[in-house]
Amino acid sequence: MKIPLLQSLIEHNSDKTFLISAEKRITYGKFLILVSKICNFLNERTERYIFINAEKNEFTLAAYFACAKLGKIAAFIDPMSKFPEQFLSLTNNSFYFSSTLYDELKDREYIMIDNSDQTEDNEMSEIIFTTGTTGNPKGVLLSHNTVYKTAKNINKFTNLKSTDVEMHMMPISHSFGLARIRCCIIAGCPIVLHNGFGNLNLFFESLKKNKGSVISTVPAGINFLLKLAKQKIEKFSDQIRMIELGSAPMTKEEKMLLLEVLPNTDICMHYGLTEASRSTFLNFSNDINFIDSVGKQNFGTNLLILNSKKEICKVNELGEICIKGTNLFSKYIFTESKASFHNDYFQTGDYGYLNEQGYLFFQARKDEMMNIAGKKVSPLEIEKYLNKLSYIEESACIQSKNSNTGLDEIRAYIVLKDSNCPSNISFEIKKELKNHIEYYKIPTSIINIGKIPKSSNGKILRNKLKEK
Repeated sequence: MKIPLLQSLIEHNSDKTFLISAEKRITYGKFLILVSKICNFLNERTERYIFINAEKNEFTLAAYFACAKLGKIAAFIDPMSKFPEQFLSLTNNSFYFSSTLYDELKDREYIMIDNSDQTEDNEMSEIIFTTGTTGNPKGVLLSHNTVYKTAKNINKFTNLKSTDVEMHMMPISHSFGLARIRCCIIAGCPIVLHNGFGNLNLFFESLKKNKGSVISTVPAGINFLLKLAKQKIEKFSDQIRMIELGSAPMTKEEKMLLLEVLPNTDICMHYGLTEASRSTFLNFSNDINFIDSVGKQNFGTNLLILNSKKEICKVNELGEICIKGTNLFSKYIFTESKASFHNDYFQTGDYGYLNEQGYLFFQARKDEMMNIAGKKVSPLEIEKYLNKLSYIEESACIQSKNSNTGLDEIRAYIVLKDSNCPSNISFEIKKELKNHIEYYKIPTSIINIGKIPKSSNGKILRNKLKEK
């Protein structure tokens, strides 16, 4: 069985730059040598699953391609995990690949890989562990065919070019971050590896030095950049050709601000899940009339919205988002969770609706939607107006039960920007919300906390709030 992504890697000019970090540049040729060395090493292992501590470097990525060549399955572990070895207990057929092996691998003998034929046929490529908004990890098994076709369709929408230089800001243990690596390999463009925007001076030095033309990041990252370095990023308006965003929602106001700062940039945002990557795409400029949506279905993908009776929803009718296409995962693994399907459509557990033009409007996770007096309420709608208040940094809403009445109500958690806020803050907030939303959507209780709990890619962990 041939691996098309590996074939793309092999076909590139060996002298062309593939990876750039603060310390070094690695060509496609040198990277393929490292893949060959790790192939030699892993070929001596009998284990089927290779659990990779996904530090952001050439060794991690080379191990990924070595697994593909050998017909083993790569399973990515977040390097921020306190106890990465615990993943080995999920199966007795696994090997742990980490930085302790790097020195040994540098001097390893090898036979240069010159074709994409697998040593042992295996259509399954990798496992991405996802926590979603619950915090409980489950393995998502993806095939070689799925990850390759998805990357091709991403490039088709974003028009990634071989002349681009990607500023890669995300973890490669996540679906979004790893998919960007695949996109760049298919297009043949260099990748500049960064671990987020923690060091802004380093980022801007690298952006200038390497002539970065593409940035891939989550909304929290780009909002951080705009908040602390808006004037600086404006200076690169003509250099930054494209930005891809995803993994968490953005408000209409945040999108419009980014468009204002970078008017010459193709700003693309996707909606998807690890189970169904890049299901929709939105181009902020081209789709400006529907910028508060998450875009239209991407190439190779079909959407439908189902109501509680499993009937297809009408236009603008709220229901569960269901996805069919070449971007779907194979199954869950190392978990008791089972995927739900309606015919061939994966039931995502997300709520939203489609308008007449086919744009998808995401509302919330199914388990995040609030049921107040028999009416469905999206927390995002309330948070949108809370976050517009000058004294609120961010907010999160959940459904809770009133201990006195036993009735369901809305509880809002807010993070204040500073102490300069109204003395009777709850009253003022409710008064303001009455101008924008229906009475039953107004939070009964408003609680000031220091920080909203979030996952590493910026998703609000509402279950953590329910524990408070």
